[in-house]
Amino acid sequence: MSHTKRILVNGFGRVGRALFRLLETRKEAEVAAINDPLPADQLAYLLKYDTVMGRFPGEVSIQEGALMVNGRRVALTHCERLSARELAGCDVVVNSSGRNNTRENLETILEHGAARVFVSKPLSSGVADRTILMGVNQHELQPKDRIISAGSCTAHCYAPILKTLHERWQVQRGYMMTVHAYTSAQNMVDGGHERDPRRGRAGAQNIVP
Repeated sequence: MSHTKRILVNGFGRVGRALFRLLETRKEAEVAAINDPLPADQLAYLLKYDTVMGRFPGEVSIQEGALMVNGRRVALTHCERLSARELAGCDVVVNSSGRNNTRENLETILEHGAARVFVSKPLSSGVADRTILMGVNQHELQPKDRIISAGSCTAHCYAPILKTLHERWQVQRGYMMTVHAYTSAQNMVDGGHERDPRRGRAGAQNIVP
């Protein structure tokens, strides 16, 4: 009987919650633990009710500081950096927090017992062992690759199309423009921004170049 991979999700935002919902429909892997700074009741609420994906199709509650999903216990922690204690019993870490993505920090997670770390964003050169885009280069993943980047949402949109065009006609050069959905990092109404004044505009009503 094959072993069900036990995953720790570090960062329970949009990506972390979407991954949780997906894995609840699979048998080969499950989320065993979640690390996020938000208190348990808010994490349960955000999983249960989602404006985009709708209500979670199952029972969600909090019991003794842990998340209970359809009768299954999911450990909750709220630490800044993962230690061996949080990783106990977990095979894989998915870092969807957007933070602590240096090679040193990710290797520390491996030293604490994780077999692999998947990061839900592009990583700087030399940080990831490999960047994998499903439908494009997943066949390149090797057993020795332990720190894996999932690339960017933009790359997942255009890379499969570019791959098809290149295989059929050989793309020599190109230019791409992406119109990105607004995120929680943007304002609902006009305001300031620490780096770029344009980013302070109301995200739902402006196309910010």
